[in-house]
Amino acid sequence: MIMAGRGFGKTRAGSAFVHATANAGSGATRIALVGQTREEVVRVMVEGPSGLLATAAPDARVRWVPTAGRIEWPSGASAFAYSAENAEGLRGPEHDAAWCDELGKWGASVGRGHGRAGARRRRGTTS
Repeated sequence: MIMAGRGFGKTRAGSAFVHATANAGSGATRIALVGQTREEVVRVMVEGPSGLLATAAPDARVRWVPTAGRIEWPSGASAFAYSAENAEGLRGPEHDAAWCDELGKWGASVGRGHGRAGARRRRGTTS
């Protein structure tokens, strides 16, 4: 877990973690991307200047499928966008890893969203 102020590089660190997890060949194939809102996940974690698309290696062939809220890596790993506002969306799917961004902004959602992210991360041990 990284706790730091504005401009520290938290999004860049989160992106690096997800890319490393997706490309590690460790069997981690499902990664949850959880933000306060789905729009924030897309705007910051996926499409932002330090997001997953911007930080992917030029030859990585990372594919963003916006209609599905999914990013795919050639390794077979996929990351899925979730919202803390809709914590029920984390019921059911299991993930090997999770990137939960800006927990402090989630407010009342933090108990539901973060708890579900942890509970649904049964397949793996990283977070």
